[in-house]
Amino acid sequence: MQVETISIKGTGDWNEDALVVNGQAGLYGVLDGATSLHPFRGPNGETGGYLASHLIQDYFQALNREEASETPLNELVLRANTLLREAMRESGIDLSDKSSLWTSALALVRIHEKYVDFAQAGDCMIAALYEDGSVRNVSRDHVDHVDYESRKIWMDGIRRGIRRKDELWELVKPVILKIKKE
Repeated sequence: MQVETISIKGTGDWNEDALVVNGQAGLYGVLDGATSLHPFRGPNGETGGYLASHLIQDYFQALNREEASETPLNELVLRANTLLREAMRESGIDLSDKSSLWTSALALVRIHEKYVDFAQAGDCMIAALYEDGSVRNVSRDHVDHVDYESRKIWMDGIRRGIRRKDELWELVKPVILKIKKE
């Protein structure tokens, strides 16, 4: 099997994306960190989204074949999430305030000899490419409704003449806060 990867940094200070390539364990995936709505910076200036995606990446990269193959994939994801929660607690994050939490979407596949299993959360997507060239989505975007509402408010702000990113963000933030608290 040939594996190719690419990650292109967006406009933020930190690339909050991370890749999982653990051939020994048959694990491959993408992580898309998201910074909390309350600003946080790590000891080297890292955003919460960067810390989240890279902590989860480190966990999956460190798994050995036995550990990865004997544990259900959803259990491995829950263990990574527990590690993330502990890292936030150690960093002084108020875990009861959802708008302060660091998060990461993920799409993870585990390749076995005769089948593939997967785990997906957020807006990272998994698609299957078949030998005949056809492609089929095997996951769905779990935050599309949030993105749709946010884009709509953002575009309405632009139509009203708002051009500064910080001002547009202030329009969108209440919608995101509302959804995080649900």
